[in-house]
Amino acid sequence: MKNHQFYLILCVCLVFVTLSKCQLSSRKSDSTNEFVDTVNFKDTDGLKQGLWIDTARYVIRHSEYANDTLHGSSKRFNLKTNRLLAEGKYDKGERIGKWRYYDRKKGNLLYEESQIKTNVDIMVKNNSSPYVPPKMSYIKSYDREEGYLVWEGNILYNDSFEEDTHVKHGKWVYYDKAGNIIRTESYEVELVVD
Repeated sequence: MKNHQFYLILCVCLVFVTLSKCQLSSRKSDSTNEFVDTVNFKDTDGLKQGLWIDTARYVIRHSEYANDTLHGSSKRFNLKTNRLLAEGKYDKGERIGKWRYYDRKKGNLLYEESQIKTNVDIMVKNNSSPYVPPKMSYIKSYDREEGYLVWEGNILYNDSFEEDTHVKHGKWVYYDKAGNIIRTESYEVELVVD
């Protein structure tokens, strides 16, 4: 909890600096070509480098960039409540590792996303025509109020499982409050055949 409070205070301070249009100075290190002490810095080629803090509607995002591409840690905060909304890492613009998504009002963990990968093999049939969703992840969903694991399984989606309509795939497991398995389901979709 103290760690989240520290990040919130740090984020609010950095947003104040950004919103007041004060720029932090940047300088080149004498021993390397890396830039230090920078926020929202663009190099001589106009490419984003290092820590960037930006706002969109009610969200503050601070993310690390390398050569204008998301690369490193990324966190999103609710501007109104100062609560952490999401956290994870990027590698060359792609989400990697484990991502965590939190409730905007209470701050409780809602989802954990892992095993994020590109899907090229699995086709989904919908009302219009078959298509291959480009992303697949393993998701664990937690109860909004009490925090226990509710279900886990693979999903297929376009850009973001939070924002897109997603399709269940493979084995799904559902749990009760005590962590006991209450049912399993299996979802199979068509494999792409060349």
